[in-house]
Amino acid sequence: MTLLLLTAMCLSGFGLWRWLARRGLHPLGPDDTSRHGILVFLAILFMAAGVTSLVKSNSSLPLEEAPLEDLLFLQAIGYGVAILAVCLLANRFGVTPKSLGLRRHQGPPAAALALAGWIACYPFLVLAALINQAMVPADSEILQDYLKRFLSEEGATSNPIVWLCIVVVLPVAEEIIFRGALFGGLRRLMPPWVAMVLAGLLFGLMHDGATVLPVATLGILLAWTYEQTGSLKTACLLHGLHNGFTLALAAYLPESVL
Repeated sequence: MTLLLLTAMCLSGFGLWRWLARRGLHPLGPDDTSRHGILVFLAILFMAAGVTSLVKSNSSLPLEEAPLEDLLFLQAIGYGVAILAVCLLANRFGVTPKSLGLRRHQGPPAAALALAGWIACYPFLVLAALINQAMVPADSEILQDYLKRFLSEEGATSNPIVWLCIVVVLPVAEEIIFRGALFGGLRRLMPPWVAMVLAGLLFGLMHDGATVLPVATLGILLAWTYEQTGSLKTACLLHGLHNGFTLALAAYLPESVL
């Protein structure tokens, strides 16, 4: 029954995407991304780590013991400050917001494309999660840290700041960093499909180690979405939709993610 449902999701989502695509997608051109994207990616991560370390050094409570709300808020601030500072500096070297994917979306509605893409590819995310689970030792933790905290901390499942950070703020920041900068830079050096795989793998590796495969699969999907639409808007919406659905499952059907 589950297999039939996942197959139906894949086919219906793919069909909806194809129907929407008839209204005219605007894929990325060869020179639409920045050739300095990889440097921008590294600079943002380095500066974000610096901001986090600065706050950590002035905190009386270790970050490992801090509430999820504080951790997510700190991560959002670190990414935000780093992205703004690096982009302002990089603008002097010709790295414009447009070259990082921050351009106006054209073609079919971005929200409809995001929904169609997520429906079509969610079965592959489930399959990747099952394969990942089979590959790790039986006693290994297979939940990302934020999801473990979301389930274990009192009040986290109803905390609006937690939901806002995970569903809106962090997806937008990660799309700029991993798709706009990293994938955008890689695709200037190699075929787009190779850049998608490499950027996706790095995206997976930089998350919790036990969830590399499903997160990498999501990263590849998001890079493909950016490539097909020419703007990060659809990828941001798809990323936020996936995170929101995952949190909803954890909050209302916790047995489905344990």
